[in-house]
Amino acid sequence: YLNGAVNSIVYGNYIGTDATGTLDPDGTGYAAGRSGIYIDGASTGNQIGNTIAGARNVISANNWQGVDIISSAATNNTIAGNYIGTTLTGLAALPNMDGVGYWGAGTGNSTLANVISGNADEGISIGNASTGAILQGNYVGLGMDGSTVVANGGTGIVIYGGTTNTLIGTDVDGSNDTAERNVISANAAGIIVSDAGTTGTVIAGN
Repeated sequence: YLNGAVNSIVYGNYIGTDATGTLDPDGTGYAAGRSGIYIDGASTGNQIGNTIAGARNVISANNWQGVDIISSAATNNTIAGNYIGTTLTGLAALPNMDGVGYWGAGTGNSTLANVISGNADEGISIGNASTGAILQGNYVGLGMDGSTVVANGGTGIVIYGGTTNTLIGTDVDGSNDTAERNVISANAAGIIVSDAGTTGTVIAGN
């Protein structure tokens, strides 16, 4: 639970699963309850995982979201390089309810190069007054190899009520950088953008 945290680092953990990264230790699955990582208040500049060796978190088998950004004051936090909703292998499901939730999150929060797959409902949900979310280089519905089906039960990415230049997808700078490309496949639906007031969404290069 990060509440008002600044520049904290969360690297190399098993969050929700056991030490093998393969089991749901309390056996509750994704029934109502807690998120794995909950970012609230004026939390700024925090880093959840990284693409460097050993820095990945396995965030799975939590009873609510894997990672939840809840506050409009939470800005410039980064979720990167994690397995969210899978086992340690990144090739089999170990579901949270949703993978990542932006619920009224502030500006500049990023979800980069994660495997967000195998969750019971949405891979990534962006709602309420979230602004400026950046999603790049993620596998949503596939395993870490980019080809094994590890579908989310609901939509890969759903946006409802996000406002003001919420960014979904990649290549918004015209660079055609394949490392920035999201691969969103095998889910019940790919991307849904809905609700009045959802404006400025960019979907590109996926």
